[in-house]
Amino acid sequence: MSKQDVNRASHTLIAVLVCSALAAGQSNSAAGNQKADAGVSFNFERVKAGKKLDGLLTVASETVSYSESGNSTTAPPLQCSEFLAGISLKQDNGEALLVLPTKWGSQAMRSDAGEGLSTEAILRRLKAECANPGTAHEMAYSEGISYPVAWLDHGRGRSRMKRSVGAVSVRRFSVTYSDTKYTSRNASYSCSDPHLATPRDAASCKDCLAVAGQEYAFKSADATVRSTAIFQGVKNACAAQEAGHRTELEAEARREALRQEEEARRRAAETARHVAEFRGAVRSAVRSAEEIEPFSSIRSGFDPNGPGGGYWQPTLKLPGADKCALLNSPASQNANVAAWTFACRFTSGWPSSSDFGEEVMAKSVEAALGLPYSAGEGIARMKTLFFSNPVKPTWRLYVARIDGDTVGLSIVAAQVGTAQPISATADWNVLAPMMLLAEPRCQEYKQREDERSRRQNEIKALVSEVNDLQRRSQEAMAEATAADQRAISNCSGGTGFLGGLKAVACFADRNTSQQKQGEAQQLALTLNQKQFQMNSAQLSLATLASSQLPLGCRTDGTAIVAVPGFSSKGVALPIAPISHVAAPSELGSALSVEPTVHDVMERIRLGDHGPMPVAQRSGSRGAGLPGQTTMTITNSTAYELSVFFDGPVSTKATLAPGASHDLELKPGAFRVAGRVAAADVLPFYGEETYDSSTRYSVTFYIAQ
Repeated sequence: MSKQDVNRASHTLIAVLVCSALAAGQSNSAAGNQKADAGVSFNFERVKAGKKLDGLLTVASETVSYSESGNSTTAPPLQCSEFLAGISLKQDNGEALLVLPTKWGSQAMRSDAGEGLSTEAILRRLKAECANPGTAHEMAYSEGISYPVAWLDHGRGRSRMKRSVGAVSVRRFSVTYSDTKYTSRNASYSCSDPHLATPRDAASCKDCLAVAGQEYAFKSADATVRSTAIFQGVKNACAAQEAGHRTELEAEARREALRQEEEARRRAAETARHVAEFRGAVRSAVRSAEEIEPFSSIRSGFDPNGPGGGYWQPTLKLPGADKCALLNSPASQNANVAAWTFACRFTSGWPSSSDFGEEVMAKSVEAALGLPYSAGEGIARMKTLFFSNPVKPTWRLYVARIDGDTVGLSIVAAQVGTAQPISATADWNVLAPMMLLAEPRCQEYKQREDERSRRQNEIKALVSEVNDLQRRSQEAMAEATAADQRAISNCSGGTGFLGGLKAVACFADRNTSQQKQGEAQQLALTLNQKQFQMNSAQLSLATLASSQLPLGCRTDGTAIVAVPGFSSKGVALPIAPISHVAAPSELGSALSVEPTVHDVMERIRLGDHGPMPVAQRSGSRGAGLPGQTTMTITNSTAYELSVFFDGPVSTKATLAPGASHDLELKPGAFRVAGRVAAADVLPFYGEETYDSSTRYSVTFYIAQ
């Protein structure tokens, strides 16, 4: 190369420096990002069989291609959508690797160090280029500059490094020093501290620079480029890198802000649509409740699987509800009244998950109907909010919190044109949505309690086995010890006939001792296994979540609520429409439900109670009726006494003060409870097992 060529090259380098400082990231090297019409490419590397392989990933015309040095097999190009759907990032020793699509062999690659970009940053550029060709160039910034330099002599003796050539480059926030001959001069530093300085002995090397800390001195290989220009050029290139990076971050922040705005608009539109759907469905349900035959327009087929019977399948479902159903209460013996209830249960908020609760739902209903709501208290002190329309008094709408996870909405309606309005005081109306909920949760509770009982029985059986094994092991050791003691006497020797007998006895005793010791050892091994099983079973029982009887459930897994005249086994069809709506007292009488023995028993068990008096056996076995258990109950209190038995049969007896009563039961395990008609006396509760053909007696009294 002539001197003129060298001068021309130096001017070119200075021009590159000026452009990089002014344009802040518009220049791109051939190995990095290409021109927009040629797409954009990035260098990657991966290791295969200990050998580093270089790859090139290119995005152009909405397709992605990949090629690899030394590999003649070219991966087929993929559409951007297919490529982005097939890639993933994984971490390896704190470094992100890009995993290629399966069609390309799922290789894991890292970004080439020369790119100066992390794998995540390159992936962002690939996505941007796929979404909008040319965007990656806007995100890119200056590829940096490179100055050819001449390294000067350094050191003495064997460590002396002679003159050689190299370069000082700025690329991707880094300042790199390279020497074509001496690799010890190769180094890379951050732009924040480029380690570039003037040599200590500046007088001996005019117009020189040095690597700070190393004192490796160099000067420009082009005499027309002064060291001050190189020094300033490095600073300018680093500034261009930072400016381009800031521009990139700002552009990315704008795109993220636009994305969030679009997402917010989408969520707002979806929420508005959900609100409109819910209000429209509520208005439709109320209009259906005002029909001459309530809910006839949304009534589908009869549902024989509904808990308690009397369920019909509706064609309308409120948005966000887990389930909706129609429930019919026919006329009873006490009142000529029938009512229909449309009920839905919700276990999540609507229109969004944060909108959960009875008051939130009541406000949505209020906005839909234009009617205010009132607060009331239903069964089990369950808070209810209800709506009514004085102009159309044949329906009421209830919103109630059934439990911590469930809110129910129900609309109760009766025939149009009646003399009396429907009452809001009938607890059964509030319970309608709970009936939809109760049976599945009752069954879940029963399954948990059955599992708890199974584990408890398993522990009882293991405790019994452990006790038996301990007893047998102790007996075997005692027999082995006794045999050893006999052997001491019989094996002492002797002569004649008596000596022969003692020798036989000695052999038998030693044999017995060995057998019993072996039996004791085997029992000890089995005992250890059973103790381990027992410990595991106890831990399993301890980890079983405690469960509380759900509201509206019996301990046998069935729902408390049942519609008069209906059962899940024998379903009666509703009667014909009625001619009037009952007064509040009539409706409450028609829809009241008597608590069962299960219900009362569970209420006493879960509340404060005293110990149950122990039933005493009267006479020997066989004193009672064959196959039956006879229980004589004596009320020694000054109050009316009610006693409840829950076991193979469920029954109760009510006794006046001082009275006695005989009750026939089936033998087996019972839960027994009793209470008197006095608010300041705790009820009784206990568990007992009664034998067959046996008479028992129990006396109730109040301890002072």
